[in-house]
Amino acid sequence: MANRDSKGRFVKGHDSFAKKGMNAGRRNSPETEFKKGQRPWNKGRGKWRECQYCGKKMWVQRCLLDRKKFCSKDCAYKGRELKKTFEKGDKHPAWKNGESLNPYPSRFNPRLKKRVKERDNYTCQLCGITEEEHLEKVGRPLCVNHIDFNKQNCKMRNLNTLCISCNCKVNWKREKWTSYFMKEMEVQYG
Repeated sequence: MANRDSKGRFVKGHDSFAKKGMNAGRRNSPETEFKKGQRPWNKGRGKWRECQYCGKKMWVQRCLLDRKKFCSKDCAYKGRELKKTFEKGDKHPAWKNGESLNPYPSRFNPRLKKRVKERDNYTCQLCGITEEEHLEKVGRPLCVNHIDFNKQNCKMRNLNTLCISCNCKVNWKREKWTSYFMKEMEVQYG
């Protein structure tokens, strides 16, 4: 038998004495251990569902019913890609009545863009990155942005230079950015 004292505790120097923690060398009480054939409390609480991509039946626990829609990561990836193809046009959350489909006017040409970039010293008007840095980082030149988001308004006061990430950023809260850039233009150019 193991090296124990008269009270049944391990004696110093024994292998099990080195274990740390409250339950070192002890067994769980019989009340906490599951008996053979007994089901844990959380088993059987859920529903059978079909995977939204492949249609396989899967068991979903009750706590995950509102989140789990796919049977595997592979199906989840394919399902998201499939969902993106359906969210085009007026079904897409960022749809703005087809404004992006309108063509740019002929006066919005490379010469005008170059004049705007020269005026803005070839730097992004929001984050300050230069065109050289942007070319090195992204591999594209800086963008010329319409401040009021009207493609037909190609006046110099309505155009500014932005990097690609800032150009994406300003498309989400358009009213905020329009007023911000209008104030900047007034301060800079009177």
